[in-house]
Amino acid sequence: MIGNIKKYESDIVYEIYFKDKPVYIYILMEFQSTVYKKMPIRLLRYILELYEDNGRNSESGLYPAIFPLLLYNGESKWTAKKNISEVIDKTIPLKYIPTFEYYPILINEISRKDLLKIHNAVSAIFYMENTDSEDYREAIDDLVTVIKDSSILETKVFANWVNNFLLSQGEELVYEDFDKIKKPEEVLPMMAANIERYREKLISEGLEQGIKKGIEKEKVEIAINLLKAGSEYTFVANITGLSIEELKKIKL
Repeated sequence: MIGNIKKYESDIVYEIYFKDKPVYIYILMEFQSTVYKKMPIRLLRYILELYEDNGRNSESGLYPAIFPLLLYNGESKWTAKKNISEVIDKTIPLKYIPTFEYYPILINEISRKDLLKIHNAVSAIFYMENTDSEDYREAIDDLVTVIKDSSILETKVFANWVNNFLLSQGEELVYEDFDKIKKPEEVLPMMAANIERYREKLISEGLEQGIKKGIEKEKVEIAINLLKAGSEYTFVANITGLSIEELKKIKL
């Protein structure tokens, strides 16, 4: 991966055979949780940078085909244009305006049940994207089914994706040597400790938030009673710790 793209999530290389000849498909996956209106420009830039960095095939003189796949896991509807020509002003003849289209996959529209039927690393990533964070640890058992037929390379891509996700959440990871993996199912126990630690952190944060909400609710109830009894805002603010501005917003 080239420098400008290394910071993004994942890349996968597939080798397939077409007319008895090997064809390599490089899939650059951009994981997006919000709608980004300039997505066709961003993905085209990635591809051009890859071509600039890797050069063309010495035998055919052609550049390799790159499949631009967008994985969107946001809650809002994906509304960004798919073709770059749709975001360019048509003030010159159309033949001089670039045309480039990416393929969007809306992860939240794929059921987790269907994902379990697809046995590869990409479906494993989709499965995790469709799983609530507090259920990650429990999802590990299901992933044994999802990735059991994956190649070692695909499995390592999935493991690295999980690590990248946890790092983005501010987690300190216990790093494992994924190069030692011999079978796809070996990766799951290696990731379990990091995922379990993240789950416990979420539980702890949830309890903290619940306690804070309870305290705030109690303060408001005390304030209402005092204000109804005719107490001044300054006195109620001193008793409850709420600001006068907050007290004035309370409906009696």
